[in-house]
Amino acid sequence: MDKEQLKKTQPIVYKTLSNALKRGRLAHAYMFAGPKSANIQQAALLLIQSIFCPHCDEDGFVCMECESCKRYAANESVDVQWIDKERIKKQDILDLQERFSATAKEKGGKRIYVLENFDQATPDSSNALLKFLEEPGEDLFGILLVENPNNTLTTIQSRCQLLQFRSGSYHYVKNK
Repeated sequence: MDKEQLKKTQPIVYKTLSNALKRGRLAHAYMFAGPKSANIQQAALLLIQSIFCPHCDEDGFVCMECESCKRYAANESVDVQWIDKERIKKQDILDLQERFSATAKEKGGKRIYVLENFDQATPDSSNALLKFLEEPGEDLFGILLVENPNNTLTTIQSRCQLLQFRSGSYHYVKNK
């Protein structure tokens, strides 16, 4: 998804993220909620690229042309951990915490984790993530992708900025 597509199909989400990016006031955790047709995964990638891109536009979004943008689009960065499982388990969260604890000492930069299908996560993984959300590290951002935010703990919902996506009428074609 490019920024123009997001602006056209999800104007409220676009404006919310644009304001946060321009002001440098990102939430430490976002919950992107919406049906699969809303392409919340691609919106998460766009946000990740925008956080790291050194050439953002006037709305705070990614240029999509520099080496940084291409590297994040190809998932070639240790700064981003994307967990895409049907059901996230407690060990997945513990592994994520351990990984970012180690990289925080080495890299010192921004780190982002994306948890897909988090509304299907096990109760133990939700409790493990809650501890992670309560004490976010500096320059650590989380994006939880869900179809139904009501299937997550209310305490997790309260620690995330909820962005509700509308159904999309377009189809994303992944670049090869």
